[in-house]
Amino acid sequence: MASPTPAVSVVITTYNRAHILPKALDALLAQAIDIPYEVIVVDNNSTDETKDIICSRLSHSPHLRYVFEKSQGIPYARNTGIYAASAPILAFTDDDVEVKSDWVATIKRVFDENPDVEMIGGRVRPKFPPGDMPRWITRRQLGPFALGERGDERIRVNAANAAPCLVGANFAFRRSVVDRVGPFDTAYIRSQDRELQLRLWRAGGNGLYVPEMAIAVEVPRERLTKAYFRYWHTTYGKYHARMRLLDSIDRNGRLTEPQGARLFGVPAFLFRGLLRNLGNWLRSAVRIDSTAAFYWENRFRYQLAYVVERLRTRRWAA
Repeated sequence: MASPTPAVSVVITTYNRAHILPKALDALLAQAIDIPYEVIVVDNNSTDETKDIICSRLSHSPHLRYVFEKSQGIPYARNTGIYAASAPILAFTDDDVEVKSDWVATIKRVFDENPDVEMIGGRVRPKFPPGDMPRWITRRQLGPFALGERGDERIRVNAANAAPCLVGANFAFRRSVVDRVGPFDTAYIRSQDRELQLRLWRAGGNGLYVPEMAIAVEVPRERLTKAYFRYWHTTYGKYHARMRLLDSIDRNGRLTEPQGARLFGVPAFLFRGLLRNLGNWLRSAVRIDSTAAFYWENRFRYQLAYVVERLRTRRWAA
């Protein structure tokens, strides 16, 4: 007898993480749910034992499917998973995440209860390695951990409230989103979740932050370094500039078209923000407040990368 069509397709992409993949995979395969679902693991050109680990579970896991994608990068792998999936709901998580046993059921229930919602995202919390945390990592210095912590209440996300990002390690959307605005843009090796959401909000779509859809993400020790933080802020500044993130969201969180003066085709407020962050960095350094200085240094690095990329691509500006 043929298997029933899945109600939810879970896509998990992985690259050379055979040492942590089993925990993520086994949690997805042990979901307490009475509806059909599938787990599609996209091997993104791994050279370690990733394929062996997946194949060892295929014979006794009817939910599981293995797909290979040679082109390197999360958007390539996720798009391969999308086109391999057969369910009307597409859910995404990462290979460093161990989801709860009701994760898939929660996703299905939320979509059933909210027919106007096309995308949902949940709470993402860090699991730090044992040992003392660096003192310079403060509550306002958590961006590089890609957290999704927005309180205990559900929040609508759309063109009127576009500032929140539904984090790609813990989000899902209806297949109709792909039909409407397309899949992930492969030009965005980073922040592809945010770019897809901006396209959906501009098209009039609705999203929802769902706090009970919670996960914890393992934070590798190598990410607890100043070098990684500097790299992250520079990289994300560049990708956010390509999607014109700061240009497009006003101080109230609404999607808008840039207003006001421009310098070399780039909104002037971006240059003002760059100078403000530089000034705060220098003042903190003079006061010998190393924690504040490193925070403002990273804000400056982000804004500098953003402005440089906007100048480089100013032909895209309206």
